[in-house]
Order: sequence, then structure tokens, then C-alpha cells
Amino acid sequence: MKTIPSPLRAFRRRRFRPLALLLPVWLLGGCPWPTPMLTSPDDAPPAEESLRIQSTRRLGALPPLTHAPTLWKDPVTGITLTRIPGGCFIMGDNQGKPHERPAHNVCLDDFWLAIHETTQEQWQRIMETLPTQTVPGAGLPVENVTWNDVERFIQQLNSKGQGHFRLPTEAEWEYACRNRGQLLRYCGTNDDPTPYSWHQGSGVTVHPVGERLANGLGLHDMNGNVWEWVGDWYDEKAYQNTSGNNPSGPETGTSKVFRGGGVLSGTGFLKATNRANLWPDRKNALLGFRLAGNPP
Repeated sequence: MKTIPSPLRAFRRRRFRPLALLLPVWLLGGCPWPTPMLTSPDDAPPAEESLRIQSTRRLGALPPLTHAPTLWKDPVTGITLTRIPGGCFIMGDNQGKPHERPAHNVCLDDFWLAIHETTQEQWQRIMETLPTQTVPGAGLPVENVTWNDVERFIQQLNSKGQGHFRLPTEAEWEYACRNRGQLLRYCGTNDDPTPYSWHQGSGVTVHPVGERLANGLGLHDMNGNVWEWVGDWYDEKAYQNTSGNNPSGPETGTSKVFRGGGVLSGTGFLKATNRANLWPDRKNALLGFRLAGNPP
């Protein structure tokens, strides 16, 4: 029997290793897809859409920036943050799933948010070791990290004394995704999200950060590539009790929220108001994060 040369066998192993790592995402519980699942990516009815546009304007949602953004680059990791001016907006969707309802008014102070998802290189600069990745690469987003892992990363980063970092709140994430609270279905657009995101049909592995278009605030990959942990505990009924200024979610819970969709997600999962959750000690391929924070 003819044997395959050793280098070719190695190539084949490397070629299909990402698929092997992703297999548990489909076969095991806790995979990074929202619960409950979306049943349709259809747009909201025009009448409801018109009503919400009027409500959003009355409550002061603001257009994207028209001037050069204010940026700060962390000298330790190279993570770049942009200043997001605060404002009020309608969070959630009355035509969405139960945990997206009711749409409610939220006001936020100014905050800073990373323009890219945290990369594998940036993770290693702080943690030295790297969790198993579907595809290793310095400019690829770090994934397969638990919420608790991310908190340890943030603690280590904050100990360096260059700024103060944290995960964004769920409200901050949605406000930034939607260009300061505009009524947008996706992060940056109401139309085809493909120019802005790596999603279903873009392959089965992650892509380098920043290759798709940024939204109106200069934020890349808010949709697609990897899902993103946020700081809030998950509660299906959280929106029934959430309003006012700078909400940070329930005080306690059993799972944490993540947002945005990943490279395997259909467009229905990229919806700006879509919510997902997972236990904080669980990890999955295609689940990463981006940081919020304050410069020194």
C-alpha cells in the first residue's frame, strides 16, 4: 500500500484542525448561538418601524460622528479605543424575541470602546499563554475564552497602570453598534451587512480584525467574526426593569450576555438587538470580546 509522505499528512491535519475544534460547537451544549433561537431574520413591519423611528428621534438618539474620532492607543497591548459621545436611545425591539422586549429608553454617558476585537497577540502580551484557537494568528481575534478568563485578562491589564479597562455593558454595546442609537437592524446599516461583517458564507474560521468596513463610529467587526462578551448578567426579563441612566444589567445571575454574531451566523443572528448568553466559566470557539475603558 502506498503511504502518504509525512509532510502531506501533517498538512492535512493542519488543514482540518479548525473544523475539528469547531465540531463541539455544533454537537455540545452551550454553543455560541442565542437562546432562544431566532426563527426569522425578517425586518420589523413598516408601521412599527415608522413608530420607533419617531420615538427614537423624540428621545434624542444621535447620528454618527461627522468629525474625526478621538482615539487613544494603549502602549502595553496596542489596543485602540475611540471615545463614544453619550446620548439617549431606544434599546431593544418590540417586534423581537421576548428577551428583546420591551423597547425602552436608555441614556448613557460618554465612554470609550475598542475599535477592534481583542486579538491573539494582544492577549498574549498580557497572559503569555494562549487558549487553543481555531486558527492561530497574531491579528486574529482571540476566541475560546470564558467570561472569567476575560476578567482575569482585564485585571492583569489594569495592573500595568495604563488606563482602566472593563467589558462594555450591554447597553453600551448596542448603542455603539447602532451608531449612537440609530434605528439600525445591523451594526452600521439597515441593508446587507456583508460589507461590515464576516458571517455565514464567509468560511468557517475567523478573519483578521478590521478587514470589513467600520460602522459610523469607526468600530470594526461589531457584527460577525466572533461573538463578544459584555459585562451584564443575563435575565430574560431584564428589559422589563431596565431604563434610565447607564444601566449595567441585573446584580446577579447564572449566565453572562454576549452579542454580535460570529463567522458562522446567519444574518438573523447579526441583528443589533439580538441577545445571547452562556455560563461565565464556559468557553466556545468563535466567542471573544472587545474592551471598554478610560485612558489614563
